[in-house]
Amino acid sequence: MDIFGGGSFFYTFLATLNVIGQALYLNYITNKYHFFSKRTYLPAYTYILASSLLPEWSLFSAELLNNWLFLGLINLVYSTYADQHARKTLFNIGCLYTLLFLLSFPNVFFIFFITISLLILRPFKLVEWMVTLLGMATPIYILGGVAYLTDSLYIFSSIFSVPFSLPRLLPLSSVIATATLGLMTVTGFILLNQHMKRMLFQIKKMWWINIIFLFVSILGTIPIFTLGNEIWIVTLLPATLFISNIWFLKKPKWFAESVHFLLLVVIIYLQWFHH
Repeated sequence: MDIFGGGSFFYTFLATLNVIGQALYLNYITNKYHFFSKRTYLPAYTYILASSLLPEWSLFSAELLNNWLFLGLINLVYSTYADQHARKTLFNIGCLYTLLFLLSFPNVFFIFFITISLLILRPFKLVEWMVTLLGMATPIYILGGVAYLTDSLYIFSSIFSVPFSLPRLLPLSSVIATATLGLMTVTGFILLNQHMKRMLFQIKKMWWINIIFLFVSILGTIPIFTLGNEIWIVTLLPATLFISNIWFLKKPKWFAESVHFLLLVVIIYLQWFHH
């Protein structure tokens, strides 16, 4: 007997738990590393709003689950700044990176994010880079060993294949959602730039890494953007951080309130009235 009243309800419930959990985890990261001038739950609220722009962004999917790995990855990357003995953390970063591109090969582009971020946060030490590379190799070594023992080496051909098709016109709902998200992200970046000079140098470095995260997440979705709206979910994480800057704007006060109202209007339109 199905105690959940139907499969669709169960997966919707799981998706909702994942979105809320990821929002709270992202909020924890922003407070832990002092991205904003005070502790707040606005990043969590912003992530929930952003994921509500399209139905596909709040459905239970592999892309939604991938965001847990991305959250863990950026949390580990940020933590290396003040860690004098970061070899364990660097090994875990390498493992998480490999798991991400084994799950979705276009995530291989995040090697640029890890490389540039570590160069920004830490002085170059050959031993630490070797540990990171060892972490990257470990999941492949384990998977290769299991595949060899079970005569399943063919799985590597499916892992390293990227479905690609010629660009096509996106649905109107996708255009509206991505345009809204992009416009708000750019607005948040402009507001961030206005008070970045008053930040501690450590916090500035964190924001530079967020910029890199945003560009690499977009780069990783370009080869597969025709597969569906779900592949854009990873971009919600860095976009949320920049959009959250809008809510801290004190003057003019009406600007943040107007942006919030317009975002709610777009969400309601795309979720209930657009077909």
